[in-house]
Amino acid sequence: RTLRKRDGETLFAYPYGDVSEFLARDWFPRRGEALGIVAAFSADDDEPAHASSSRWAIPRYTARYHWKSPEDLERLLRDAGALPRPRGKLATLFAPAPASIAPTPAPETTRNWRDHLHTWEVNDAKTLAGALFKKSFGHDIPEMAHHYVLVYSPPAGSEDTQPRVVAYVHQLPKEGFHLCGGMCVDERAYRAFPKWIFEQVRDAGGLATIVTSDSMRMLGESPASFGYVGDIKARAADLRTGFEDTGIERLMVKWLKPLPDDAKRRMIERATALMPF
Repeated sequence: RTLRKRDGETLFAYPYGDVSEFLARDWFPRRGEALGIVAAFSADDDEPAHASSSRWAIPRYTARYHWKSPEDLERLLRDAGALPRPRGKLATLFAPAPASIAPTPAPETTRNWRDHLHTWEVNDAKTLAGALFKKSFGHDIPEMAHHYVLVYSPPAGSEDTQPRVVAYVHQLPKEGFHLCGGMCVDERAYRAFPKWIFEQVRDAGGLATIVTSDSMRMLGESPASFGYVGDIKARAADLRTGFEDTGIERLMVKWLKPLPDDAKRRMIERATALMPF
């Protein structure tokens, strides 16, 4: 069937919110604009759209899944910074504490998300990230070395000041390099961040990019880290981290040391033999 170009620009929504990798990575980039389609929306993320979102898989909130009442929707919009905080009769419920006892916030120019998000290497991540990993992959974290957790410590004055793990990744040493995998993110964390932290984390590439980049810096003399990537969102995060395609389907690599081309080629061949991982 021939598709007719519609008048004006068109925004596409994936049926039921499930992103088609073929459409998002191939067909839309090649054919979308010719048909007047300028962007496509998914519904499988728990975060607002941001500058690093794929144009062909922009996350969106949907009724009865992300919000079930007008109050839920307003709360989502407030958390995303799209609505002002409540005023008027309810203002006293949300007003800051008196100046005499309230902590003085740091000037916006000096506040840094790194003061509240830190990646740690842990020997056993089951207690810290087991539930997050199982929710993402459907099974327990594998037994291996080099687990990395990204921990969020809320600013003073937050309603909930309990530190919590918001992202995880592991780096398996193999064949003289590392295999990066298991990357997962608690998407609900974005809604818990103050607006300034959310914006800085977004500008840094997002939680997946942060935890993966941090883990790379802890690998010592490792020359490379390989990723076996099939998910479009994981691929986008890896590209922001500095991964590149190897020419082998789904196999990406982040070179951590300068290497001659023949050494890179041999390393790619060894990593290919280990797929899938």
